[in-house]
Amino acid sequence: MFCCFRSKTEEEESTDDLGKNMTLEYKKKFLVLVVDDDPHCQTVHLAIIGAAGGFGYLAENGEEAVNRYRDGEYFNLIIMDNEMPLMDGVTATKMLRDMEVTSVIVGMTSHEDEYDAFMEAGADHCLEKPLTFGKIDSIFDQIKNA
Repeated sequence: MFCCFRSKTEEEESTDDLGKNMTLEYKKKFLVLVVDDDPHCQTVHLAIIGAAGGFGYLAENGEEAVNRYRDGEYFNLIIMDNEMPLMDGVTATKMLRDMEVTSVIVGMTSHEDEYDAFMEAGADHCLEKPLTFGKIDSIFDQIKNA
């Protein structure tokens, strides 16, 4: 039996370094999950995220957001509406926290009485609709500079 071991060539080492750098760069990206069933709100939220230099992804309801995390996806920030089919935002927020998800969660509501429910479920912030850049800019900055 013949066994041969060899050292990596310079090109292979360079490729390994590139992979490590790409992984670090990926982790530095600002990834935002928008959980909302309203196409107009989705468009507005994605535009605000893009203007802030982030990368927006969509989930149509809370169940889809929870499943994305179960499938191993990660986001720096979750913008969570409450009133959605299949699973509302408060329930999804509670489930994500029970799964030990550490992403910043911002509840979005047009009903003042939902604020406490979001915060009790584990949201980091709760903002009144409609979302504007002015309302969320400081949250973006905190996450990007962490």
